[in-house]
Amino acid sequence: MHKYAPDSRSEWLKYRNTLFHGPYLGGSEAPVVMGLIQQKSPALLMAEKLEMVEKEDVGRITRVRLGIQLEDFVARETARELGLRIRRCNRIHQSSSNSFMVASVDREIVGSKAGMEIKTASAPGVVKRYGDSGTGKVPESVYAQCQHYMAVMGWEWMVVGVFLMPLPETRHYIIPSDEEFQHKLVQKEERFINLFKEGRLPHLDGTDGSTELVRRNGKACIEGMLDAKEHHRMLAKKLVQFDTAVKKLEQRKKALENRLKFEIGEAEGIEGICSWREYQRECLDNKLFRKEHPELFSRYKKQSTQRRFKLLE
Repeated sequence: MHKYAPDSRSEWLKYRNTLFHGPYLGGSEAPVVMGLIQQKSPALLMAEKLEMVEKEDVGRITRVRLGIQLEDFVARETARELGLRIRRCNRIHQSSSNSFMVASVDREIVGSKAGMEIKTASAPGVVKRYGDSGTGKVPESVYAQCQHYMAVMGWEWMVVGVFLMPLPETRHYIIPSDEEFQHKLVQKEERFINLFKEGRLPHLDGTDGSTELVRRNGKACIEGMLDAKEHHRMLAKKLVQFDTAVKKLEQRKKALENRLKFEIGEAEGIEGICSWREYQRECLDNKLFRKEHPELFSRYKKQSTQRRFKLLE
């Protein structure tokens, strides 16, 4: 295993950015490559690495900055609860067997082939994915990140220390090395890096990350059409097939909903099953407001430019 020890955080960030735009993958990118992050798809990650689109500056996000500030506190609390001795790991490690795998870990556990990963969680949906303290139940993305680190470092286990902000409380989780998972992870990361070397994107999926990539890639709309190719026709044909199937499923869904509503009648719902209650909704009558107060409407209206996707066949 190779190591690089920068002299300062700014130098560390600079070197890490160099690695990001090279044929390397760190622990935080492992769950993205595995398709475990809804907000960031493999295609978006690749586009950022290839500098096709600008990389998001996560350092400006408040929760990320707060996580950095809380890291030392959470590490010390977790070590105290478990009776562990820990030390900072101010180095970037590179796997000897898989040179595309690098790791910048939070803490090493003294006297063991193990390490510690520190997390902060605030969103209710994320908090729910953490189990009771002392178990191994963590979000899949955190599990994949830890397995990446263990594959690079040769560790046998890791502790995940988490600060849950809404509560607040700290929890810890023990994650053992999983050779079967690591084997699959290495294969996926290797395929990803091979695509990087070829300058190719993975297939775009239906995640928010791929949708964001489409948005960034198509900000401007230049007049003119592309020549139709066979794979364009194939994609459009599949889209029509899926659209037809979705409409049929929507009709079946509506039929079941109608049957339940008919059973409810004038009641508020069915105990323990569903509700169908009245509620008040207020909205502005734009058409009437525009007619009676045209100057005010013109003053407060907000105009935006969007692109509309439409099949032509």
